[in-house]
Amino acid sequence: MKKNVLIIFFISFLICSLWANDESNFEVGLTRDGKGVIINRYVGEIKEIIIPSVIQSMPVREIGHQAFAHKEITSVTIPEGVTIIGNQAFMSSSLTSIDLPSTILRIDKYAFSDSRLTSIVLPNSISIISEGLFKGCIYLETIILPNNLTTIENQAFSSCWSLTSINLPNSLLTIGYNAFLECKILNSITLPNNLKTIGSYSFVNCLSLTRITIPNSVTTVGDYAFMNSGLVSITWSANAKIIERAMFYECKNLQNVDIPEGITSIGIGAFAYCKLLTSISLPSTISSIWNNAFEKCEELLEVIIPNSVSRINWDRKDSNQKEAFFGCNKLTLRTQARLRQLGYVH
Repeated sequence: MKKNVLIIFFISFLICSLWANDESNFEVGLTRDGKGVIINRYVGEIKEIIIPSVIQSMPVREIGHQAFAHKEITSVTIPEGVTIIGNQAFMSSSLTSIDLPSTILRIDKYAFSDSRLTSIVLPNSISIISEGLFKGCIYLETIILPNNLTTIENQAFSSCWSLTSINLPNSLLTIGYNAFLECKILNSITLPNNLKTIGSYSFVNCLSLTRITIPNSVTTVGDYAFMNSGLVSITWSANAKIIERAMFYECKNLQNVDIPEGITSIGIGAFAYCKLLTSISLPSTISSIWNNAFEKCEELLEVIIPNSVSRINWDRKDSNQKEAFFGCNKLTLRTQARLRQLGYVH
């Protein structure tokens, strides 16, 4: 009896596998160069899909725009020879796993956004993670990035709520805006030593991220980059000369900030509402502290302000702008005296 059941199960599995691989499950067309097949739409019902390497005697080369979008599928195996996955190809599908070939050169915008992917390995042939590629993949736990990756584009991993850690390769140069926005349980990320740019809002609402070191290779960090994150400690790059607007706004756990020599300006609201910050030492290269920079840092006691500071801004014409130290009611008399020397009335 058991033997018969096993035979029936094997035959059923074989039939399903062959059916999933059936050319009739795919609406297809020619690639632009006319030398291969592009899959325009999946019209089958099988959830575990093996895409054939050849359709109508021609090699499959591309997965087209929204080809599998919104489909009730669980796994896809893409054959060797495929080089491009188009925009939104698997967007909002029930896809949980995918096998990518080593021939993939490009995965376009939002290809996997809002899908149910739990893990993925990207081949080393890919150098760019496109805009919104994994946006809203709330089940994504594990990703292995290619060794030659240079760019993570805007919103690439935003709202990946299950992602706890990610290893960025040394080849990475750019992190786009909103790249890791609202990755709420991301607790471990090491920025590589060749990184140049971190975009605005990159780590906003990363509530579990407690420590980060920005390497000296970084020259630009966009505004609001770490707003409302869980940071306790931050080491800043000596070559990112400006700490931009609202950089650490509402980082309620922030206690330790290492600002090296070379930094020239602290932007509007940069440390506002960092309620556990008790002291900060500013380097001799600082010249400006802008409006609201330390607003409502209620536990701030000591600020070491160098002679290089020429102004502490307060624009009375704008009702939304307040003094740099507005609401810092625990400042020591020594700090208050130093502020008055600079013409600041607290």
